[in-house]
Amino acid sequence: SIHFIDGLAIDQEPGFVDSVGVEQAWARYYELLPQAARWVDVLGHPDLIKFIGPEIDWDWADVTAGLESVCLEVSSAGLHKPHGKLYPNADLLAAGRERGLPITLASDAHVPQNVGRDLDRAIDHARAAGYETVTVFDERAPRQEPLG
Repeated sequence: SIHFIDGLAIDQEPGFVDSVGVEQAWARYYELLPQAARWVDVLGHPDLIKFIGPEIDWDWADVTAGLESVCLEVSSAGLHKPHGKLYPNADLLAAGRERGLPITLASDAHVPQNVGRDLDRAIDHARAAGYETVTVFDERAPRQEPLG
């Protein structure tokens, strides 16, 4: 995931959003996301930019066009952040499904008691976007398994 742009934090205040403004922050974030996707198998919380400030309408089809070889992480972690929302938002997830992007599931647990926390809600979120399978990796080799 992208947590810093130009040395400024995405998910802290003051940070990147405060420095450049909401619209410019979203534009720069989604400009960098395809570059990050070239280096990873999974994009963690691909709309982390919503962490601080309002969500804005975006061309999600355009965003997902640059993400052809990567999985999107569907994560329950955002439910326990100040914004209280799943990652990614429903529109981005639906655009990923239309583009044929696979998904993984995560709770982004930083302590053992949070492993799998609210994963049922992440699964429901993925199903609502039309997903029926989840990607699992074995030594970086992906395979699809039934969702849930």
